[in-house]
Amino acid sequence: MIIPYKRDYQKTAMGLLSYLDEFHHFKNITEEIALCESADDYELLFYAVNHNKIGIIGIRSSEHFATIRYVALAPGFRDAAYYRNLMSELKAYYPKKHLTTVPEMTSLMEYLKDERD
Repeated sequence: MIIPYKRDYQKTAMGLLSYLDEFHHFKNITEEIALCESADDYELLFYAVNHNKIGIIGIRSSEHFATIRYVALAPGFRDAAYYRNLMSELKAYYPKKHLTTVPEMTSLMEYLKDERD
């Protein structure tokens, strides 16, 4: 399940973001959260399984595209089945937009390959 970020989830977001190398420093995490709270085209989404938030996704959204900037899943949830489900749910969350990624995340598009055939 995809859950939009709310300020009430800030600590959970900070914990999940800390799994990414670029967000190991507290200042980087707080700047990212502030950007997503203030900019209309940046979004933070949670990926939840059984109502437990196990991942966070950074999205930059435009009229026609939803671009995945990063994905962080908690340890123990990083196998292909979770990524496949996450990508399928993102596609459903943005039904009228093309789902794309930044170059570092292009491997995620493989999880949508079966659905495109």
